[in-house]
Amino acid sequence: MEDETTALEGGQQWDLAKVGARWQQELERAQRYFKSWHDRCVKIEKIYLDQQSDQTNAAKRRFPMLWANTSVLQPAVYPSAARQARAGYVLVAEKSAAEAQAAEMERQRNAAAKAGEEHRRRLAAASAAEQAAKETLETEIQSYELQLPEKNRACAVTASDRQWLLRH
Repeated sequence: MEDETTALEGGQQWDLAKVGARWQQELERAQRYFKSWHDRCVKIEKIYLDQQSDQTNAAKRRFPMLWANTSVLQPAVYPSAARQARAGYVLVAEKSAAEAQAAEMERQRNAAAKAGEEHRRRLAAASAAEQAAKETLETEIQSYELQLPEKNRACAVTASDRQWLLRH
C-alpha cells in the first residue's frame, strides 16, 4: 500500500531525500539571513541585563547605567525584524477572510436553493393531494346521487335554496 503523503498525481512518488534536503537548505538559509539580527539582539540583551563578557567592566559598574537609553532604543531595534516578518501576513489574513466570506455566501446560496426546491416539491405534493381529494369528493357525491332514486328518495334542495345558502 502506497503512503498517501508520498504519492503525486499520475502515480509518481516524492523523493523524500530531495524534499528533506530542500527544506534543510531553506532552514539554513533562514538562519544565515537572521544571524546578524539575532547576534545584534543578543548583544542588546546583554547590555540591557548588564551581562558583559569581560568581568572588569562588570566590576566597575553594578547597575545598568544605560538602562534608560537601551529601554528607549530597544523598541526601535526589536520591532523592525518583526515588522519585516509580518509584512505579508496582513494580505494573507485579508485573503483568507475574503475566501471564508465567499465560502459562507456559497453555502448560504446552496442552502437557499435547497430550501426553494423543497418548498416547490411540497407545494406540488399538496396540490396533487388536494386534486385527489376533490376527485374523491366528486366521486362520492355522484355515487350518493345515484343511490337516492334507488331508495325512493330525492334531494329537496333547489337551485334557489342553494343560492340562498351560499349568500348567508
